[in-house]
Amino acid sequence: MAEIKAVKEAVPDPKVGKPKPKSGVSFPYYSLDKSIEVAKTMHDKAGGVCDRAQLAALLEYSGTDNGSFLTRVAAAKMFGLIEQDGPNLRVSARGRAIVAPISEPQAERAKVEAFLGVELFGKVFEAFNGQSLPAEAGLKNLFETQYNVVKDRAGPTVNIMLQSAEQAGLFKTAGRSRMVMPLAASSVSAPPAAPQDRQVPESRWRGGNGGDGGGYDVTNIHPAILGLLKELPPAGATLSSKKRAALIGAFTAAVGWIYPDNEAEQG
Repeated sequence: MAEIKAVKEAVPDPKVGKPKPKSGVSFPYYSLDKSIEVAKTMHDKAGGVCDRAQLAALLEYSGTDNGSFLTRVAAAKMFGLIEQDGPNLRVSARGRAIVAPISEPQAERAKVEAFLGVELFGKVFEAFNGQSLPAEAGLKNLFETQYNVVKDRAGPTVNIMLQSAEQAGLFKTAGRSRMVMPLAASSVSAPPAAPQDRQVPESRWRGGNGGDGGGYDVTNIHPAILGLLKELPPAGATLSSKKRAALIGAFTAAVGWIYPDNEAEQG
């Protein structure tokens, strides 16, 4: 009689179903130039509009489920070079300014706008505008610790950011050690700076006298929002139409910067 061997009970693979770490800030997996190629291909070969299957074929990917294709489309969207138009993709106004510019300064401004439009890159430019950048190892640590970029993406993302900054002309003035706004793009606005020195005192939100008198705990609210709240006049005060529109616009811009559209991350 053949020997009967005991079969071990199946043990779940700890690697299966384990969620991948996710970065806390959005960034592209392709550089600015590689993303511009997507918009240029659409402009030159499809008149600026095509569906995903057509774009995959034009870019010589195997299909719309190809991982590299998906991340490349996501990068082009994140730089603001292409946009969703119903079932199709369309070259945006910013993308057209780069691939079919009316003038060279227009293209230079659009490239800077594209760079600053990426959440992570905009934050780094805001923090180091005109100042010496840390070495690449320091930037990698900065990305991991301050901007919550997952460890295995921090190094590649540093390289992509530096390549994109050079492609946007941000190293033209002072070399690769400092990002400086090109003269042709001087009118481009950097992302709004978080007003760290204008935070509302906690006592004003925690009961009015620093105690626990029923005030709101806003320690998790972004400083940019707190700074704007401080600008609000007392309840019941009258506002001009211009002032009201400016406040609404400021809040809208701050919310758009702090909470980016999830579609850009998904591709």
